[in-house]
Amino acid sequence: MLPLVLLCLGACDSPGPASAGPDELSYVTPALETEPVGRTGDAADDPVILATSEDTVWIVGTDKQFGLLVYDLKGDEIHALETGRLNNVDAVALGDGAFLLAASNRTTPAIDLYLAQPDLDQIELVKRFPLDFSEPYGLCMATIDSRATIFVGDKTGIVQRWAIDDDQTGTMQQVYEFDSQTEGCVVDTDANMLYVGEELRGIWAVDLESGMRQLLAPVDGVSLVADVEGLDIYDSGTDRLLIASSQGDSSYVVYDLPTGDVLLKFGIDRNRALGIDGVSDTDGIAISSRPLPGYPNGALVVQDGYNGVFFRNQNFKLIDWREIESLLERARQ
Repeated sequence: MLPLVLLCLGACDSPGPASAGPDELSYVTPALETEPVGRTGDAADDPVILATSEDTVWIVGTDKQFGLLVYDLKGDEIHALETGRLNNVDAVALGDGAFLLAASNRTTPAIDLYLAQPDLDQIELVKRFPLDFSEPYGLCMATIDSRATIFVGDKTGIVQRWAIDDDQTGTMQQVYEFDSQTEGCVVDTDANMLYVGEELRGIWAVDLESGMRQLLAPVDGVSLVADVEGLDIYDSGTDRLLIASSQGDSSYVVYDLPTGDVLLKFGIDRNRALGIDGVSDTDGIAISSRPLPGYPNGALVVQDGYNGVFFRNQNFKLIDWREIESLLERARQ
């Protein structure tokens, strides 16, 4: 028996100030947006950024009515894999420009594994692990002890830890239990910590060695407004930051790690010069801390729940990390 560890709708084009006073949100603007997904309604959900040493960059996102979508760094769709109602996706690098992706599949239900080789313009489904969940939901990945590791949850508060071997066989190692629905999660491999968003409660920090957990950031209706959605980490080598999608007020909260101190809260306004609308009601987010072509300090990609004034099909927006850095510098002054 496995050990059990108990453990906004904002305006779509809302204008915002370039900097924030004490009671105002700070705002950044998107540098690009992807093509809309092909399905109407609540479809796009969670992205991940893949970047190779050859400067090939993919934005991979889920369409929870269809499968997996792949975009280039211009926002154009270049691959579409109809593999089921995928909710969340994440990836780990395998070396030589290859990535192993995992996605929570609500059709099967299962964990889907994909092999992506962006430099070769190839991606394929290579494995599927059945789950005893009625509805797989949140998912994140990391490389732990040289093995690809997947954390996947359902809507009841259960999160399972799976270790993947080189032959893509999987072993469930651990089960964590929360009081209510979780979704967003991210692993801090340097600190051996798992951060999990319990949507109505807050963000938990779980020590992967001991299983002990603490509520790092509660849903307080001010800094963090339910639902807690996407989570990811930006690591510059000096700063280590946890970013959370605060869906209830269409904002994003930046926390210092490991203290959990709030450093910044910001929204995403429209980019008038490029004709890109603002962002609201975000589900998943993804961060690249590494330099990307045109984005020397990395980038943030977010799902846009309401794509424009006329509510086009949902899509994903990319924000140059330098915009967020600028706000952080002002906030620290």
